[in-house]
Amino acid sequence: MSAYRKPVLFQETTVSRRPTRLDLDKLIYFHRGLPGYSKTRLIDLPELAMELNVRNVFMKDESDRFGLPSFKILGASWGTFTAICSLLGLPQDSSLDHLLKEATSCNVKLFAATDGNHGRAVARMGRLLSLITSIYVPSDLEDHAKQLISGEGAQVITYDGDYDGAVQAATKAAEITTNGLLIQDTSFPGYEDIPSSITQGYSTIFREVDDELQLRGLQVDVIVTPVGVGSLAHAVVQHYKTLGMPETTRVVTVEPDTAACFYRSLQRKNPAKISTAHTIMTGMNCGTVSHGAWQDLCHLVDASLTVSDFEAHQAVQYLRTHKISSGPCGASSVAALRRLTIYDRAHLGLHPDTVIVLLNTEGDRPYDTPLDVSTDDPVELTRLLTRIQSTNLTLASTQRTRETYIVDFIEAWLQHRDIESCRLNQYLVVLPSSGLFQGGYKAQTSCLTAIQILNQPQFRFKRPCVLFSRSALKLDSGHPFERLAAKAAENACEQSVKPIGLRFRCDTTPLDANGIPTVVFGPTGDALPSDEEWMDVESIRKTERMISSLVAEFCG
Repeated sequence: MSAYRKPVLFQETTVSRRPTRLDLDKLIYFHRGLPGYSKTRLIDLPELAMELNVRNVFMKDESDRFGLPSFKILGASWGTFTAICSLLGLPQDSSLDHLLKEATSCNVKLFAATDGNHGRAVARMGRLLSLITSIYVPSDLEDHAKQLISGEGAQVITYDGDYDGAVQAATKAAEITTNGLLIQDTSFPGYEDIPSSITQGYSTIFREVDDELQLRGLQVDVIVTPVGVGSLAHAVVQHYKTLGMPETTRVVTVEPDTAACFYRSLQRKNPAKISTAHTIMTGMNCGTVSHGAWQDLCHLVDASLTVSDFEAHQAVQYLRTHKISSGPCGASSVAALRRLTIYDRAHLGLHPDTVIVLLNTEGDRPYDTPLDVSTDDPVELTRLLTRIQSTNLTLASTQRTRETYIVDFIEAWLQHRDIESCRLNQYLVVLPSSGLFQGGYKAQTSCLTAIQILNQPQFRFKRPCVLFSRSALKLDSGHPFERLAAKAAENACEQSVKPIGLRFRCDTTPLDANGIPTVVFGPTGDALPSDEEWMDVESIRKTERMISSLVAEFCG
């Protein structure tokens, strides 16, 4: 664990903000009337309890709810039901068959945006009610998730942008459609009733938890919930922080390092829209906290923290050893618990009689195995980065290129430490080229263009002209940035250093070509750069000291 990682945010909850307890009778009756209803498992994890020195750690396993691998159907079903009842003026004790008949006769259409399970749940409701359903997804959603949604009979529309943009696109589509209903789990000004119903729908989970713990003579002391837009977390505080519930129950939220919109909002004490980065916890890759959830969450959540993709992956593997099907979002609650330091546990008030409940929000699914971002050692970082090939520019634009993998890793490493990052030129464009190039990577290599002339008398050609050339990378002698870099190198190497300009392939070339001063600190090694190369370990450490010294001096 890095000593520089994002700390856990603790806050004193506002007792006066505790909401009135919801009447769940109609909701529970509705869910029990849906085809395939059954309570999900509450699984005891004694090894984890022993690790934390608490009485019990339970996991509420939502990996199979109504045949879908997520809890989302609880909210999507109740949200869809209440929205159609409101649109058509039907009572909330209407049967599903009556609702289907009225909705199809009025040609009701459903719309939603999703980064995974919510869209599939809305699509399932559309199928149950024989309604045309359109689901908008962000451009980076995996093909596997899109196929699952379309498999429910919905039309999948890929929005060229992120999740928040997909929500806006779905909203506009619903607005211009007669009897179009947006079934969205995130609220914004002017759109709050349906998200509120979706949040209420999740309360069935906690009624089941309470009933089972009561049979064991226990109650929840700490509950850990993932946060995407905040709807599930909102349902948690609406249930466990209501008047009449024990005031000692603590709510802990967990988010990805690279998509921590609630964590960042708590830091700023205002709802913040953030730019997210890649995460395998796709269902939590959201840049904005739901408008309706924020006011309760900011006053009633006791602790907020983030975890890395690698920690979530480790938690998935841990749960597999206990025969629990979970994806990275669902396993994040385990990762959250395991990252707590002794100080964090004491601050939460954990003791030998504490009962903790974790929420497993999704079943197992495919994802790219992430690398560990916890190391602060420059040599280990070099080893990790060299495991990612960075020279393949032939992949299609719809795939993650090796360059994207490297940028994702660097950004995740920075976000893990709460270091601000900004990604430029996110989408690579590879232009077509022609000709035969001969040469290698060495500084002295020349580039030759060869033209093959066939035995054709009518063949004519013009003398080739140079469209692109690369000059030596060199700053003007005495440039302030060069002086700072030389000083940093001398401090690290403990000898005088004279910068030189060389003509070779380097990632700084685009910067240099646009007038941005650049320097390259070269580690000791062989065949740098080339297809196969090696570096001296001690020189890597020296290079790290050079760069750190330069950054500290330059940024002052």
